[in-house]
Amino acid sequence: MADEDSRRDASLGGREGSDGPQAAEPHSAAPQAAEPHAAAEGQPHAGKKGRRTRVLAGVLVALLLAVVLAVVALMPRGSGQAPATSEPEAQPITVKFVTPNYDESTDSKIPLEVRGRTAADAEYDETFYVSPSTPQLEVPAGTYELSLPASPLLATGDVYVLPEPVALDTKAVAGDGAAAPEVAFEVKPAEDVTKEDVDAAKAAAQASGFDAGRVEDLASTVVRRQVAALYGGILDNVRDVDFSSGAKDGFVPQAFAYALQDINGDGAPDLLVSGDKDGIQHYCAWVGSPDGSGVTQVEVPEDLVTRKGYASSLQFLLSGSNVGDGLLYSQVLGSGAAIPTTQRYVVRDGALVAEGDPILSQSTTQLASEVLAESVELAFVDVSDRSPLESYAKDGEVAAPSGEKGQASGAQASGSGAQGQSAGAASDAAISDAKARGLVVLAGTVRTVSGSDAIDLCESVGAMSSSEAAATRSFFSSTYPKALADTYTVFVLDEPQEIAWVEPGEGLSTDGRKTYVVSLGSDLGSYDGQHVTAAFDNSRSAWASQSNPLGKSPSCSSVEVLAVG
Repeated sequence: MADEDSRRDASLGGREGSDGPQAAEPHSAAPQAAEPHAAAEGQPHAGKKGRRTRVLAGVLVALLLAVVLAVVALMPRGSGQAPATSEPEAQPITVKFVTPNYDESTDSKIPLEVRGRTAADAEYDETFYVSPSTPQLEVPAGTYELSLPASPLLATGDVYVLPEPVALDTKAVAGDGAAAPEVAFEVKPAEDVTKEDVDAAKAAAQASGFDAGRVEDLASTVVRRQVAALYGGILDNVRDVDFSSGAKDGFVPQAFAYALQDINGDGAPDLLVSGDKDGIQHYCAWVGSPDGSGVTQVEVPEDLVTRKGYASSLQFLLSGSNVGDGLLYSQVLGSGAAIPTTQRYVVRDGALVAEGDPILSQSTTQLASEVLAESVELAFVDVSDRSPLESYAKDGEVAAPSGEKGQASGAQASGSGAQGQSAGAASDAAISDAKARGLVVLAGTVRTVSGSDAIDLCESVGAMSSSEAAATRSFFSSTYPKALADTYTVFVLDEPQEIAWVEPGEGLSTDGRKTYVVSLGSDLGSYDGQHVTAAFDNSRSAWASQSNPLGKSPSCSSVEVLAVG
């Protein structure tokens, strides 16, 4: 036992002391081999306690780390270890508006976008729908830009220019007494309005909860004003338009007129402009878009030319008819030597093109019945008269001409708005207005007569001499006997007058003689036997040829009945 104790003491001393024999022999193998044995047998309880202590410490560290991570995860982002802050409360802001022509009772709300950062450095983007009487916004404290993403829709048809963004610092406005931000609008010229403007305004009005039907009505007003303004610009510069229609020697008109009709069937009226030189008219056409896309010029074929001396005419085929849409171009020889033909033209691929076979008439003096039943003669007015454009821009209606095919019969005055009086004297205002527009005002009696009776009538009033009447009757009896049986509507003047009518190739001329009888359109036959006061556009007329049963008497395609009786 003593030897065992001695060996244990020697072993402990060799590990703890520095002067024992083992410390002096670092290269001895015996002590190193005995060390693990001594640790295992001499300190069994101390080794287990140390291991438990290390394990417990690791568990505590892991728990502490988990708690720290949980706290960090629950803290607001960007706040570090500081307590969480809440979003600032909404702050009322009043905006000043300058809104020309705006009417809150009829117009859509003003869309106002507020974009920027709040005082808590959060992004903010909100669109408000306001009006000048309710310009208050509720936004969190912060710094923003106020902008207008679209114009409101106005009953006037105006569209606003989108202003530059306006800066808004809620702290400055609320704390420093700074003036409220101001958003000032300007009306955009109608001719500069685009489809994008119209679409954006419609979308904003719909997003604000505006009635869908009202949105469409207001957008339509915007487009009408745009189209009318664009057409007006074309008429302002009509002398710069090329009316040559491919003619090798060119064609430079002396006078211009225009008509509004929907020739492509899209619901918007199109613009047909006539360039007149010595009684010959060439045409140019533009089609307007009902959605705000603007107007586009379409190519007009070279053969679409009218000559007053040959009674050629352009008619509009009524929309919704059983034939279709487009233009009807009729050619009727003044002498009646050929059967009148009518060709239909439609807009296709940016041009007016002929469609279908020509429509042949059964009479040398009258168009085919289907042409007369389905069409109305185009009403051309001088380019200086903008009333048709103004009417369309205002209410979407294009004023119908008086005394034209397809119109209800009855006395009426176009342009002035004064109604013809069915009895009594003509309205002084209507007569003054007609004369102010350059029309010739005449009084006389309307007669519906056969070709044979027309010859007798012309002889009786002095339009033909006896020899001329006899030669005319003989000519038609042997060459065109049917013309003597055909019906003609004429206007017999109360007193013969020297009046200038269009002479083919010469312009307006009296032809060296007085006017006794004027040939009218058959639509005025309803006034047969009645005394009327009427206004004649002598620029839309022609001296008839000697081959006409009426002799050398003028015909006029534009007549306004001012009074009857």
